[in-house]
Amino acid sequence: MTNLNSSSAVPNDTPAAGTPLSYSDASEQALKALDAIASLIPTSPLKTGPPIPYIRRRLAVKPELIDRAADTVDATPSLQSLLDVAQARDAVAFNDAFRPVLSRILAMGQDLRLEMESRHAKAGEDALAVYATAKRLATRPGGADLGSHVAGMKAANRKRKRPKVPTVTPVAVSPTLAAPTAHSAPAEESSVKQS
Repeated sequence: MTNLNSSSAVPNDTPAAGTPLSYSDASEQALKALDAIASLIPTSPLKTGPPIPYIRRRLAVKPELIDRAADTVDATPSLQSLLDVAQARDAVAFNDAFRPVLSRILAMGQDLRLEMESRHAKAGEDALAVYATAKRLATRPGGADLGSHVAGMKAANRKRKRPKVPTVTPVAVSPTLAAPTAHSAPAEESSVKQS
């Protein structure tokens, strides 16, 4: 197990007092922090309201247009039924305030995914090297004790079987059959046209 601190990952099975957190402890604390962040973000009633495509189509409206439309409604009483000015200005303010938060969360997610994938790739590469080496050593004299380990790794490395697609056997062309001549080709074409 490797423990985390703010600057590096240090191999250690049991953290002593004042040492970095284990991965499971760090993960638990991160989830609690994310829950705290999530509690600060209002839950949208739109989750059960308009479908996502409806929302996506309207994202192209620029915040400046929303601001100017709100100003226009403020100045023109006959348009007040078309736009809730307070709600429109609140939407713009909410987006302006939380856009950096979303950017940071997405960046953290990308960083976390990259870190997870790079560690998995390195461990996977090393595991494949162990598997290949153990297979070779198991065939040598004195390597019988590796047989059970190789069998376990082989089972773990087994690829999922894909369903077999029925193969279509090609029609065999008889070597005695000659290529169509100029006289026989139109007859075959006319039979094809008739069917």
